[in-house]
Amino acid sequence: MNYMVAELQSQISEKYFDIAKGKILIAKLDEMLTKHLLDTSSLKNAAAEITKMLRAETNDKHFDLLVLDNKEQAQRKKDEAGNVGAGISEIKILNKHIGYLKWDLCVDGENATNRIRGALNYLEGCSALIIDITENPGGGSQSGAYLNSILYASNDYQKLLLKKCRTESDWQPSEPIYNNSDFKSFHNVPLYILTSPQTASAAEYFALTIKETKRGKVLGQTSAGAGNPGRWSIFGLSESDKSFYMFIPTCQIKTKDGLSIEGIGVKPNIELTSKDRIAETVKYILSESDLYENHKHL
Repeated sequence: MNYMVAELQSQISEKYFDIAKGKILIAKLDEMLTKHLLDTSSLKNAAAEITKMLRAETNDKHFDLLVLDNKEQAQRKKDEAGNVGAGISEIKILNKHIGYLKWDLCVDGENATNRIRGALNYLEGCSALIIDITENPGGGSQSGAYLNSILYASNDYQKLLLKKCRTESDWQPSEPIYNNSDFKSFHNVPLYILTSPQTASAAEYFALTIKETKRGKVLGQTSAGAGNPGRWSIFGLSESDKSFYMFIPTCQIKTKDGLSIEGIGVKPNIELTSKDRIAETVKYILSESDLYENHKHL
């Protein structure tokens, strides 16, 4: 227990973007130990209590502390190894030639961008495009940035999000810059982004960019509100089968107008209420008859 807390305090001290707040968190962790507020019979329960405290104190849902045994670690590695296809799980054409892309994880790397290209090759010529991120917990920023470079005719959207990390004094552009000249046919395709409370992190910022720039509409439910990026650190004891997984936010992101989604989320333009979100979205798209008819003749 003491080792787990000490390692967490060290990670907060070294990596958390808010240095002053980090000192308060470290003191809170000392208090939890000295007042015996942690369940010493279960490391998992203690980690859950610590995570609850960190999130409550900072309003940052990215803070996380997990205790995994060897079997759970093996499953986690297996899941991560399977995330090599840009997180895209489904591509199809719906009624009235509306394209549908189910995007479940934001994955970095060339494999991810190639997978996105393949998906859009299949969907090219669609009358409208639904991008479903209702089960996307986020991840890296590259695939969202690459997708945006295809969906926008202008690079002005790249000025929306700003990021500042622990060691930086100035705000910098948040996303990787892609200057993509491919798939120009998507520049005018009506966009509909589906979100849920499970939509988090990089996926939320994808939805926020679409909404704030009015490039498309967000439908569904308000997203998780877990916006600040960070990194996982892993520590274990040689004599134990358990390891500690710690996620520490290392940066903060806001729009150029100062808007942060941390603890708030992205509110949809249109709230969906039925169990069949795809059918409800298609019905909404077709109800926007002028938009749909105008695009058919482009």
